[in-house]
Amino acid sequence: SAVTVRIPAGWEVAVESGTFARRTTDASGATVLETGPLRSPLTWFAFVSATQPAVYVDQSLTIPAGDRDVEVVLQGWQDDPAWAARMGSLLEDVLPALRQEIGLPWPLTGPLVVRETASRDADAYASVFDPDEGRIEVAYWADEATVIHQAAHGWFNTALLGDRWANEGFATWYAMRTGAALERTVPPPEMDEDAAAAERPLNAWAPDEEPG
Repeated sequence: SAVTVRIPAGWEVAVESGTFARRTTDASGATVLETGPLRSPLTWFAFVSATQPAVYVDQSLTIPAGDRDVEVVLQGWQDDPAWAARMGSLLEDVLPALRQEIGLPWPLTGPLVVRETASRDADAYASVFDPDEGRIEVAYWADEATVIHQAAHGWFNTALLGDRWANEGFATWYAMRTGAALERTVPPPEMDEDAAAAERPLNAWAPDEEPG
């Protein structure tokens, strides 16, 4: 027995698990992975992924949030219009509710960019907020609680509070309050073995550790 995987041209191919004896490119530009004869075909396993450069479609929204309007630019994948529709509807509810709970005006002066993403990394994150760019990157599979937490980082970032633990703590707290106000599920953080093993003094939590 042997296994051959052929992926059309234009895709970036990664063998995430397992091995292939040969990797070639055929006349059409396709990537071809071949095992050759397998000694144990019933136990052989491989996991292959393929990605293409994202093609984004921008959609602009103006969302009233207390005494200021929030300019939002949704950057969803061209072939996934449902993501932009879901994200826009959620933010229209969430941003005014966060403003009400937090009690401070929306602080960003430029548009808030919310971009659909995917990650193949082992520690793939659901979302991350970049205060310098005014951008939230949201994995296509992220849930509502994750988005509400990141939207709260519009207020709680290095411009308001200097310590990472404080920004994360307040973003989590107000995400929970906002979820309750909107009757959306935002569960509180739970201690598990991995979190317990990573315990360290709060002020030792560096800004570039694990997106939150």
